Amino acid sequence: MSKILILIPIIFSLLSCNEKTLPSVNAQSGPFIGYDNIPWGTSPENVRKAYNLGEEFKLLADNNDQNIGWLIIEYSSGNIYRREFAFNKWNDNKYKLFTVWVRYCEEENSQNIFNSLHNTLQGIYGPVTNVYEDPRRTTARTFLGMSGVMTDIITYVIYGTFAPDIEVTLINNRHIVTGYASFYQDQNSIKYAWKSFSDVYEAYKIGL
Repeated sequence: MSKILILIPIIFSLLSCNEKTLPSVNAQSGPFIGYDNIPWGTSPENVRKAYNLGEEFKLLADNNDQNIGWLIIEYSSGNIYRREFAFNKWNDNKYKLFTVWVRYCEEENSQNIFNSLHNTLQGIYGPVTNVYEDPRRTTARTFLGMSGVMTDIITYVIYGTFAPDIEVTLINNRHIVTGYASFYQDQNSIKYAWKSFSDVYEAYKIGL
């Protein structure tokens, strides 16, 4: 059963999941402008109806931005462990859906989830338009008295053919451990964004 998290979402989490089968997605001639047949600009109430959520799924305030609220669904099984719907009320005081994050379970020494997501997104949103990495972070680790190193590599793969109506980003966070052991763990997320709205909002925040 789904349950709500009383937390502002974080980009990645070290949760484990039971199933490793990706949901099937049918290729389309053109993308839907929104997420999962929910159009950009819709209300939290309409998202609750679409996912059969009760009133216990409250809209959570963002700690850093008073204009943004989050509706978060967590799953106890399956390949997706969390969906995060972001709403913004800056221009008319009515919450409107403008971003969705989908978080996938981590996998060890495998790129199966990333490769499947990449192929699916290309089929729906067209070819990759940009790829970049965050600066790599390396930290020392110890395990049972043995020393090691963990390197974090965060890669962003952008499908922007249909921007500014919709821009989709596949984010891969890879933790590489060396020293006392040698393995890597991948965590993948997809961000669906109403880019035109987001761009205008970012300009508003800096006074442009």
